[in-house]
Amino acid sequence: SHWHEVAYRYLKKRGLSDEQITEHKIGFSMVGMFRYRVVIPVFYKGKLRGLVGRSFVKDLEPPYLNSIGEKVLYIAGGTGTGKIALLVEGSFDALAVAGAVRKWARYGIDTYAVLGTSLTELQWEQLESYDRVFSWFDPDDAGVKATNKLGKEMKRRDKEYSFVPV
Repeated sequence: SHWHEVAYRYLKKRGLSDEQITEHKIGFSMVGMFRYRVVIPVFYKGKLRGLVGRSFVKDLEPPYLNSIGEKVLYIAGGTGTGKIALLVEGSFDALAVAGAVRKWARYGIDTYAVLGTSLTELQWEQLESYDRVFSWFDPDDAGVKATNKLGKEMKRRDKEYSFVPV
């Protein structure tokens, strides 16, 4: 259909491969709160925990929508059992990084989206098994503040932490 093609072209323009679209069960909606948005399901321990919606049409506000519920990390690359976690803000950022560094997973590097700039207690629990955490947040005010806050909290939790400067 027309809207299927529009949504698919949007995903391709964002750099997603067909493999990523299938693997991450990415679709689109034409009804309800996620209408005219690609929809990215967020799973945790095999259960659907939320949805991220991104508008694929012009001037639909807000461009991003997250479903209601407890926020978990969105895994875009890796197994979720690695020793190094790479954190970015959004799901498309995570998918782009994971697509570019797909081979890193074999070295125990997992790529996650925080789905914002602050971590919930459940997200901290998800990071507990990692020896080292990297962040690569946006270079805006919120991203810089989040990087600093994350560094302080990592130190308090005695975690090895680095960030990508932008």
